Amino acid sequence: MSVQENAQLPSTLLEAQTSISTQHSELDKVKNYLADERAQHERETNQLKRMVIKDEIYGSQIQILEDRNQQRYNSNESLRPTLASEAKRKIPLNDVVPARRMKPIRQGKQDSIESNTWDDAVPIYNFVLVGDAATGKSSFLLRLVYNQFRDDIGMDFHMKKMLVDGQKTNLRIWDTAGQERFQSISRLYIQKAQGILLLYDVTSEQSFLNIRAWLEQIRDSAEENVPVCIIGNKVDLREHEAARRCVSMADGETLATRNGALFCETSAKEGTNVVEAVLHLAREVRKNVKLVKPKMSLVKLAAKNAKKTFGTFCRL
Repeated sequence: MSVQENAQLPSTLLEAQTSISTQHSELDKVKNYLADERAQHERETNQLKRMVIKDEIYGSQIQILEDRNQQRYNSNESLRPTLASEAKRKIPLNDVVPARRMKPIRQGKQDSIESNTWDDAVPIYNFVLVGDAATGKSSFLLRLVYNQFRDDIGMDFHMKKMLVDGQKTNLRIWDTAGQERFQSISRLYIQKAQGILLLYDVTSEQSFLNIRAWLEQIRDSAEENVPVCIIGNKVDLREHEAARRCVSMADGETLATRNGALFCETSAKEGTNVVEAVLHLAREVRKNVKLVKPKMSLVKLAAKNAKKTFGTFCRL
């Protein structure tokens, strides 16, 4: 080996050591990256397991509630004549009429609010009541089922028999009162719903502003084109509140029109338009259910990010 080659050996060795150090550094980075990815994967796996467990728990709880309330429904059927007679004594007939400036649904000759002359072998549609707390969801449901008013209740769900366009129909209506803060529970209710009653309080502007957030949650959780009826409840309190604090009918109609939803103003306390709103939504659900099967083959052609709509706007 020449003297010149011997002189170059230290610099060559230094370069080799530098290259090895660089490669070790890169290898350490890769190891750290893999360790982070493994830890992230474990966290996501554990989170997914917890979500699955929660969904199973919520699903079992919903099934238990359905079974328990079905038994309650069967036992309460025998009490309906008594409750109806008590309601007639407490509520004057002229109080259960559509409010002024409202256009009630026109019922055909074959339409009826309720009938007890058929068995349970009829279509069952799942409805859900959603909206901010204290908007009157439970009182709305109690008025619909028993034609009574109370403001200190928290019903789980109930059944309602109706004639919809002459067809015998059972409505299973879920009430999410008290669960507004638990988004995962509300989402499970919404996923099962074929029709959604979205309530706000006409005397609470904040509950009206939150309707948009509820619509977004419905779009994310419910089936596409699920019929929604936006309902401004507690109209009986509007005349007692300052006008600037109340949500006008025009504002509610505008919001419903922009989102392709039905619209109605009701009073669970006075019974105004409660049955009419549910009957009209039931009609839209029947139409929607009939259109599901023909459209199944076209689902894959729809844009994934297309904005969902909720049916045809209608003012009551």
